[in-house]
Amino acid sequence: MIKYIKNFLTKNWMAKLMCLVAAFVLWVWVASSQNTIAKFPGTLPIKSINTPVNLVAIYDADQVTVKILAEPSIWQRLSAETFSAEINLVGLSAGTHQVPVNVSASIAGVQIVDQTPTSILVTLEPLETKTIKLSERIEGSAADGMVPGDIVFEPDSVRIKGAKSIISEITEAVAAISLNGQDADFSSTVTPMILDDKGQTISDITIMPGSVEAQISIVKGSNTKTVGVKVQVDGVPKDNYYISNITSTPGAVDISGVQNTVLATSYLSTLPIDVTGATSEITKDISLSVPSGLIILNNNSSKIHVTISISPIQTSKTFNLNTFKISSGEGKIISTDPISIAAVCTGPIDQINSLTNSDFTILLNLSNQKADASGVINLTVAPSDIQAPSGVTVTSITSNELKVKIQ
Repeated sequence: MIKYIKNFLTKNWMAKLMCLVAAFVLWVWVASSQNTIAKFPGTLPIKSINTPVNLVAIYDADQVTVKILAEPSIWQRLSAETFSAEINLVGLSAGTHQVPVNVSASIAGVQIVDQTPTSILVTLEPLETKTIKLSERIEGSAADGMVPGDIVFEPDSVRIKGAKSIISEITEAVAAISLNGQDADFSSTVTPMILDDKGQTISDITIMPGSVEAQISIVKGSNTKTVGVKVQVDGVPKDNYYISNITSTPGAVDISGVQNTVLATSYLSTLPIDVTGATSEITKDISLSVPSGLIILNNNSSKIHVTISISPIQTSKTFNLNTFKISSGEGKIISTDPISIAAVCTGPIDQINSLTNSDFTILLNLSNQKADASGVINLTVAPSDIQAPSGVTVTSITSNELKVKIQ
């Protein structure tokens, strides 16, 4: 047995070694050529092509994940730039559409096995542009006893472009001015930003130019003062509606700055809030308009939470009510004397003007009431006995005595 093993290992050993090496190489080649299915790490940005002229696309998702099939040698060459994820908007009109997401790879041998999502909702809106003034947002502080004075932007306004629903809501553009102990005038290149009500950057718009020059003067600021907040309103509510109340939080802020400017300032106004056509309450976080030479001290926010209450205009009208109903007790109404009761009703002017006498019901409580020999019950009617439409109040009646003949 030992001799057999020895002969097996030593006889033609070179050929056997070559076969072993060839088998190993073949195994390595087969193993390395096995396709692998896996999720590509990270996400791919979705881009639109063939967007119709004068329209802009808003997506409900802007990233896609993919699962691919590829050989290990190809996997090593893959990156996010290998793939493209596109939605084709050719031929679409304004409105909301379900559009497929087409994912492709620029390297041969890559197969897209699965993707999420396969399609997205795309809203095409008219493209709108608007020019708005730039205001500053101070970050940090100047040297002790110093404050920023006049801040001049060049240019002093920017042009924004994007979907109409987004652009129409934008009222301000800001540029951050960073202070770090400066004690003399300086200049800086700053980037305009559009912020939402929560102070987050709105990214789905184009801002032109993308940067502006700011000239910042640094002045002595030894004066501080607490001033009120005035809410600035533009436009008017819908016809027959009015602004019934305005509140702001905080209602006052602490300011510091150039002495003459501080002394001359009794309040700071918010940027305008548009109430045109409003019929219900408006809430908004809005910036203050801060004059040059003033700053809001660090313990106060430059954003003010504003609530504007919108209410319908109230009016009164007299109705002659002749609809009666037994609310409690038994019997059938044969007649009433008088045949109607005049009631003064108050409510929103549009609603009052649309009502008729038949929209009201006089409820009669006949419980524990005794009729006389002719079947007549004498009742006293109160405004609370009149059933009125929601939002309408019966304020008074001209006569509260009622004779009801029942059967």
